[in-house]
Amino acid sequence: MRIAVCDDEPLICKEVIRQIRMLSSDDEVFTYHNGQELLDSGISFDLVFLDIDMPELGGMETAAALCKCQRDTLIIFLTASRDHIHDAFKVRAFRYICKPINPADFHEAFLSAKQELCERVRITVRQDHITCSILLNDVICFEAYGDGTYIYTTETVYTSSRPLKSWLAQIGTYCFYQVHRSYAVSLRHIQSINTNAIIMRGMQQEIPISRRSRSGIKEAFLAYIKENAR
Repeated sequence: MRIAVCDDEPLICKEVIRQIRMLSSDDEVFTYHNGQELLDSGISFDLVFLDIDMPELGGMETAAALCKCQRDTLIIFLTASRDHIHDAFKVRAFRYICKPINPADFHEAFLSAKQELCERVRITVRQDHITCSILLNDVICFEAYGDGTYIYTTETVYTSSRPLKSWLAQIGTYCFYQVHRSYAVSLRHIQSINTNAIIMRGMQQEIPISRRSRSGIKEAFLAYIKENAR
């Protein structure tokens, strides 16, 4: 996920980045100190933490410009005042966090944003000369075979010529976990975890777990359940 942190207070930027890193280590994070810098970057972001009161170009004006050119970007406002809450809705703000930043409020907003973005993501698979668009949330697991990958979904199984490593580089690790050199599973579709295998909803076959992945997948699954129970 590509994230922008835009605030004219360097300490706030550092705190936001620290909170992000506590929850996710794989995301790209870019820092800006005014809205114009953010817009001039020309980068498309999945999530933007945006201060409302900034010099040159304020947060509301910046958000309005982002909505025109990056309609799918989620915006979380940062502010020391609640006076702009109603204005925030006009630019489709996802959340509104007051300063000083409360870690619990931040965690809820950030994890909710990640879940929202995960539910929107689609992947494209070329099969039998047909291009298929699949919701990532419908993918149960990826299985490597030779140089390609089988993609198991809630409806069918797709065959891709792309290697598993390439798919993992594209989808990231928030909703999926590689439990074996040949398998990456969706945390969303796990039914239960045994000592050596995982039972997935919608699949008859069990997914093997490598020895070094046993503790990691259990921790990731418990964290996923906790995050989505909020």
